[in-house]
Amino acid sequence: MLCVFIDAWNPEYLKYMPFIDSLRKKSRHGYLEVPLGYTGNIASFMTGVWPDKHGIFDLFVPDSHYRKKPKSKWFWGAIRYLQGKRIFFTPPKCPHMGFFKPSLDKSWAQRGCLNHKTIFDVLEENGKSFVLIDWPNYFKNRKGRIFFSKEWRKSYELAIKSKEDFVFVHFLDLELAHEIGIRGRRIKKIASIIDKAVEKLCKKHKNALLFSDHGMDDIQRNIDIWKELRKLDLKYGKDFIYIVGSTTVEFWFKNKEAERKVREFLEWLDYGRVVEQKKFHLKTNSLIFLADYKTCFYPNFFSDKKPKAMHGWNPKEQRTYYVLKNEKAKGKKNAKMVDFFPTIVDLMGLEFRGNVDGKSLV
Repeated sequence: MLCVFIDAWNPEYLKYMPFIDSLRKKSRHGYLEVPLGYTGNIASFMTGVWPDKHGIFDLFVPDSHYRKKPKSKWFWGAIRYLQGKRIFFTPPKCPHMGFFKPSLDKSWAQRGCLNHKTIFDVLEENGKSFVLIDWPNYFKNRKGRIFFSKEWRKSYELAIKSKEDFVFVHFLDLELAHEIGIRGRRIKKIASIIDKAVEKLCKKHKNALLFSDHGMDDIQRNIDIWKELRKLDLKYGKDFIYIVGSTTVEFWFKNKEAERKVREFLEWLDYGRVVEQKKFHLKTNSLIFLADYKTCFYPNFFSDKKPKAMHGWNPKEQRTYYVLKNEKAKGKKNAKMVDFFPTIVDLMGLEFRGNVDGKSLV
């Protein structure tokens, strides 16, 4: 079976993807609702359970104490590689990030990466071979190596040569929309190129799942919430810590008075709201403030470049898409990210006795 992860896939791009557009009309297809957040999205794909069970919301969680982090992504990456930690990232420049550590250290294809069984665990238990192509990680079964080109071509070359039972390939190129917006000429060209690559890959596989972890939309309003937070009569590190992302601010409090002040401050804002965690299948020890759709927090902890498009808003408003090529089920059916795990189990005839939150799409 083939799984193609098309990062930042806005359903509008289907008009530039003639093969995928035609494929969906004779396949199971529809809008896809993902978990709120970032890293937790693919964790839900891998396990079939919501974040309140696998425990991942975003990539960073509070560390036990403040630690200075290397500023070079190459130096930081080399250290993590030598430690067997195969989740890589560019270290945020904000000095406050010294209060945080990654919520994950292992790649999805490594044993014990999450507190639930992953689809790779189930494949191994059923004697099936697999490949994970997720830049910069390339795993053939549990044996991993690094590849350096982030462009679609290298991922495609690795995928087209793969003869394993399960092939998972991640294309990141449409993330360029952060810089140029969702309607740029280069975005249309990239969508067309990925469409052609997917067509060739799909010819090799009877079952194929095309999906994304989020959509992408142009930003209509930028807010400097960080500036306003610094005006509060609270000391960072002593009273509270927080991470300002592009669409969320996540808070951890050291005392009740700090929490009271922050909640009162957030209630007056007209560009977002505090997340009801149960509604979004979340269970963190933090308070999460979510920006309104198409509103972006800038500047933030992660980028000094002003983005033109973003993701990470309410997933019930900002949807992405999926197409499932198979012989069992056709027609439109909207799905949730947790539905893919049981769907793969069904289509590949795998034995699995655990519990999941999703329902098979076939």
